Amino acid sequence: MRASHRDKGPLHGITVVVDAGEELWIGRCDEVSEAGVHLKDADVFREPTGRQDYLAKAARFGHWPRVAQALVPSDQVVSIEKLDDLNLD
Repeated sequence: MRASHRDKGPLHGITVVVDAGEELWIGRCDEVSEAGVHLKDADVFREPTGRQDYLAKAARFGHWPRVAQALVPSDQVVSIEKLDDLNLD
C-alpha cells in the first residue's frame, strides 16, 4: 500500500534549504525521515563562500534543479528551513 502525501510530514512539497555543514541543499522536500531529508528537484552549493548570495538568488529567481533526487543523511543535517522563511535582507 502506498503512503499518502499527508503521511510525509508538514514540509512535503515545500522548497527547503538544508544546511549540511559543508554543503547547502535547496530542493522540494519529499519527506524527513530517520535516514535524512529526501529532496526532489534539488541543487547543492559546495563553495566555502557566497552562501548568502546563492540563497538570495534562489529566493528571488528560484533554484536550478540539477539533481533529480537526493538524500541528505540525518547525521549531516545542521538545519532545515523553508526557503520562503529565510530572512535574506
